[in-house]
Amino acid sequence: MREPCEDLLNEKVEDIAELIEQMLHQRHRDFTLSASPPSLKIQQGGYNTSIIMITSLKHFDERVDLTVTSPSIVGVTTTLYPSEVTPPKGGFAISLLTVDVATTAQPGNYTITVTGTSEKKHSLLQHSIDITLEIVSPPVPQILDFSIFA
Repeated sequence: MREPCEDLLNEKVEDIAELIEQMLHQRHRDFTLSASPPSLKIQQGGYNTSIIMITSLKHFDERVDLTVTSPSIVGVTTTLYPSEVTPPKGGFAISLLTVDVATTAQPGNYTITVTGTSEKKHSLLQHSIDITLEIVSPPVPQILDFSIFA
């Protein structure tokens, strides 16, 4: 005949084993970020978009907060919509990065960094992706040279 203490001890050992299994499973849950397209060429005064994909790894299904973490670029406005997403286990979620370029923005090459952060109790997951931005001047209008003769 088993003692009540032995039953209680076995029950606790099973509980601890289950908790350890859950912790190991949780530790490997993660997500990745990707961008399509990964580079944007925008004329001064224009805008363009890139799709940010948040992909679940190992059954990850937690909220991911998205922010632009690169230094601001004068004359450039970035918007992420939505800025909070939750990918389903084994699936993905998307957010749209819109980049507006003012006519006063300086032509050149820049980097826009989008960072995804998922925080739950004592764990923090964070990943970033870079999108290349090329700002170009509008084409110079051609002046047609013509003459009218009577």
